Amino acid sequence: MGVAQWWGESQSPGDTLMPSAICPQCQKRLSLPDELVGRKIRCKVCKAEFVANAEPATASGISSARRSGSMPRPSALSTEQAAAVPTVVAELLPPPAPGPLRWVVALLAFVVPVSAAAAFAYLNWKPSPATPGEGPAEEAPDRYAAIEIASKSVKYTIFDVYSDPVVGRNCRVLEEGSAKSEPIRNIDQTERFDRAELAKAIASVKQYHEMLLKKANLSEDHIAVFASPGLFEALNDKPRRESLVSKNKETLRDAVKDATEKTVAFIDPEDEAQYSLKGTVPKRYRDSALYIDVGTGAMRGAYLTGGVVRKFTGPGLGKFRDKVKKASSSNSFATTAQTLAPRELDPTFATLTTEHPLILSQERLYVVGGIVWVLANTMQPTMRGAYVPLSPDDIDQFYLLVRKDPTFLKTLEPPSSLSAEEATRFRDDVAKMQKIFSPEDLQAGAELLKSLAYQFQFGAKKEIVFYRNGNNAWLLAYLLKL
Repeated sequence: MGVAQWWGESQSPGDTLMPSAICPQCQKRLSLPDELVGRKIRCKVCKAEFVANAEPATASGISSARRSGSMPRPSALSTEQAAAVPTVVAELLPPPAPGPLRWVVALLAFVVPVSAAAAFAYLNWKPSPATPGEGPAEEAPDRYAAIEIASKSVKYTIFDVYSDPVVGRNCRVLEEGSAKSEPIRNIDQTERFDRAELAKAIASVKQYHEMLLKKANLSEDHIAVFASPGLFEALNDKPRRESLVSKNKETLRDAVKDATEKTVAFIDPEDEAQYSLKGTVPKRYRDSALYIDVGTGAMRGAYLTGGVVRKFTGPGLGKFRDKVKKASSSNSFATTAQTLAPRELDPTFATLTTEHPLILSQERLYVVGGIVWVLANTMQPTMRGAYVPLSPDDIDQFYLLVRKDPTFLKTLEPPSSLSAEEATRFRDDVAKMQKIFSPEDLQAGAELLKSLAYQFQFGAKKEIVFYRNGNNAWLLAYLLKL
């Protein structure tokens, strides 16, 4: 596998230019020879690898085509398309530079590192902070743990928090685990926690709390106990909802206090959107960014306007998958999903853009969620950092790949360019994906992503970024008041 070429010199406004590309990580404009358009290149400033989509031959900024363009929903996958889609998506890197250019690249390898390292450290587009030994050398990380009481489980997470010049504070997850319990079983009928299931949940909270104090050697002030923001969703339609929620909160609060002497924190769904946005989006981009969490239960999004967080919701992967299953008695799941998506997903997402015009005008998109995790690992396997740049083309290719073979995770292997440690983490991720996502989940998720990209005009965004720590972003922001 060849090494991505480094391009190139940044260009001055007003020059007559060859095609150029903007690095999605350091935002440098790079000169781009025609033969590298559409290929994966490496920025010579910050060393980030990305697919070079050419800008027009001006230095005036983002092209009008990019800002106004949107991706059309594809028709049925043809035989020719299916044959063109690889079974396993690997690196798309150009071969080593021929002739004199190879010497130029070699010279740059000696000249660039000092300035590149400074930019690289400042912008934090670096290898995954989950890698042992990585992170800032100037200070030791702080270690925290959280115990979350959710509707069907209790889980704990241990993570290190370190200074991050982009986000402010970032984290690396060290250990996590969970135990099943369902305290809200039949709560829509009984209007209170199930006693037996609540007892199981509290026993798990107590066990994890003791383990964090003794085994992980954490202090009490670095251990937090939370109730999941969606814990009381089943009571949303009750006439006395506020009173019922208050009584159940008191029951849970007393039980946790008796077991651990800790006070459980309740995060409102309204606050979760604010914390998620702040924990995911770098501080300097928050006013111009759109945050989207593509979940199984729902698609949730948020953005800042006038210092106020506005949120929106739409159908999630699970809801659409279940509708497809119900309607696919005579046709295949894939065919039914493709037929239903324009009717079930497109109108809903289109309505959201009418109700929230800033969905279209926000320049940057930060996206999280399980299906995006699969997309990022499949289409950008060499990008192992906390922030993974994506493109509309990645969504297109992922869609075609899933349409061709929804079981592709069984044969997905790490690229040869990854280190042994990175390859192990990659395989671990894929193993987790296979446990979480069925072929039908992947097909439903691919349709949902395609619809979002089409209706929200991802092609007009200045950058699209997946954040690997997205599932802990709200927790990090809440604990550290980012």
